[in-house]
Amino acid sequence: MIVSTRGRYALRVLVDLAEQCSGVFIPMKDVAQRQEISLKYIERIMPVLTKNGLVEGQHGKGGGYRLVKSPEEYRVGDILRLTEGDLAPVACLECGAKACTRAAECRTLPMWAEFYKLATDYFNSITLADLMKGGGADNYSI
Repeated sequence: MIVSTRGRYALRVLVDLAEQCSGVFIPMKDVAQRQEISLKYIERIMPVLTKNGLVEGQHGKGGGYRLVKSPEEYRVGDILRLTEGDLAPVACLECGAKACTRAAECRTLPMWAEFYKLATDYFNSITLADLMKGGGADNYSI
């Protein structure tokens, strides 16, 4: 499973907004500078986050974006599914996939299903608040 820049950058932007969580709207140019992400790329991600109720935006002077909930209420799994779509490792496990004619005799399907469950449970167990506490590489086994 590969998480695209869209998913990774959405997480970075949301963590940045969470860290600035003062109730004021944060200009995306400031987030882009801190996160070293193209402002144009961020501007393509923000409508998805706004439309799905993760952030709210305000135009004009004093405008920008802010979180609508506390960082503890944002699960990484939800954010990745929103930005990446289904996180299934194989097509036959994707939501709404056509039933596989080989599922009954497939020797690998149980392995993929378990991997999918492990990944889903893992990402659902992490919140933006957890990432704010120091989600550096030292805190995760690689």
